Amino acid sequence: IGDEDDVEIVDVRTRAQRSTHAINGVASVSVKGALSMPLDDLVAGTVEPPPPDLPLVLVCSRGPKSLVALDYLATRYPKAVCVEGGITAWDDAALPIEGVDGAS
Repeated sequence: IGDEDDVEIVDVRTRAQRSTHAINGVASVSVKGALSMPLDDLVAGTVEPPPPDLPLVLVCSRGPKSLVALDYLATRYPKAVCVEGGITAWDDAALPIEGVDGAS
């Protein structure tokens, strides 16, 4: 897709999933820099996705929810992609994380 500054990472897990799913052995963390937009809220229209000028990288726990989000957003975000294997794959690769909702 390009440089990490040229993409928007969107975590479509629920608050409960973000609080309990450990990444790199730490609970209550998310992918570094990710926007939290739970799938149900996204589909219900209670959260507004970012402007469609940047590609999206969608992530969930293992992949299925981000695929649903990808299907839902496909017409507005033709460059959107999912992280294959979701947060579990992110964890396996030991990629950067941060506290949920910006907490340390």
